[in-house]
Amino acid sequence: MTDFFNEFDESLAPLKPQTPTQYVKLDDANLIKRDLDTFNDALKSQALQRYKLISSIDKKLSRGWTQQNLDPILDDLFKENTQDRPNWRTVARWRKKYIDSNGNIASLADKNHKMGNRTKRIKGDDKFFDKALERFLDAKRPTIATAYQYYKDLIIIENENIVEGKIPIISYTAFNKRIKAIPPYAVAVARHGKFKADQWFAYCSAHVPPTRILERVEIDHTPLDLILLDDELLIPIGRPYLTLLIDVFSGCVLGFHLSYKSPSYVSAAKAITHAIKPKKLDAMSIQLQNDWPCFGKFENLVVDNGAEFWSKNLEHACQSAGINIQYNPVRKPWLKPVVERFFKVINQYLISEFPGKTFSNILEKEEYNPEKDAIIRFSTFVEEFQHWIVDVYHQDSDSRETHIPLCQDSCRL
Repeated sequence: MTDFFNEFDESLAPLKPQTPTQYVKLDDANLIKRDLDTFNDALKSQALQRYKLISSIDKKLSRGWTQQNLDPILDDLFKENTQDRPNWRTVARWRKKYIDSNGNIASLADKNHKMGNRTKRIKGDDKFFDKALERFLDAKRPTIATAYQYYKDLIIIENENIVEGKIPIISYTAFNKRIKAIPPYAVAVARHGKFKADQWFAYCSAHVPPTRILERVEIDHTPLDLILLDDELLIPIGRPYLTLLIDVFSGCVLGFHLSYKSPSYVSAAKAITHAIKPKKLDAMSIQLQNDWPCFGKFENLVVDNGAEFWSKNLEHACQSAGINIQYNPVRKPWLKPVVERFFKVINQYLISEFPGKTFSNILEKEEYNPEKDAIIRFSTFVEEFQHWIVDVYHQDSDSRETHIPLCQDSCRL
């Protein structure tokens, strides 16, 4: 008689390959550090308010975080709203959480979402649930129903050898709730891999937000969705590449370079030079309604892993200027959110109505021919782009306040 493989006999189970998708017991793995964006608005606001409070206290405090030193400061800060005044121990505990998390603001949010009915109604099925969970957290991605059937089969086989005190089987609903209680990021890592999980959850390493202008500057390249004409021949010459630097704290554009050549050290160096040097309106030969007071040497330059940013020439130039280069991990553009968002703003609010506009997706193009529609010269677009940066984008407001006043106020500080 042919021997069938017994999937319930652990001694016959094939060894799993040692790959990143193999099961790791959740209690032994620190898979997730929640980013602030994954919380609801109330918890976001709570965490930010606590961050502002401990930052304000830190500036006023000259000694340790003790009751003697904290109480007078808290009394002063909450003198008009004593009901909201936290205890000094609570504030000290918030600060410790923030420091222990390496500056992750999300650590300041309450973790009440992890609470619930902690009382188990059924006991004795833990090891069988763990085996079913191991099967569920697999790269082959079985369904919850499949994992539940495996869980039931394991207990049924075990109960055949038990006369009294048989192991109860939880319902599918209860099993499903247990599965759903596992952190979603951990499940995504086990079933889809870390790269996909990071994309879905926009996972970001903890970092302290910048507190002043020029502390953190992001640089990147993008081809513009626009066909321009040669200044002399007046023929379409394709889509130009934009290299741009933006200050994270104020949201202001520091400098840019526009060229038809592929991104290189030269385009990066020219954009950085434009960002550092003052923008004198009388020397720009164009009429602007407002000043462009955004310039100066920055502290940290955040780049991606493009070959032009790994240039030794760029590294030496930044080192000699006292600029620290921070390299983003591969395939994680969301770690440079400000410049990536700005590129979307350009395409949505500046280029969308220009004749000669192209589409990122060729299927959206349909019968439209941007080369026949193109009428804007390269030099004309450069002037219009500077107009838009200085007189429109910088004067508009973001979620905090207007860009330029924020930049100017920080300069005064």
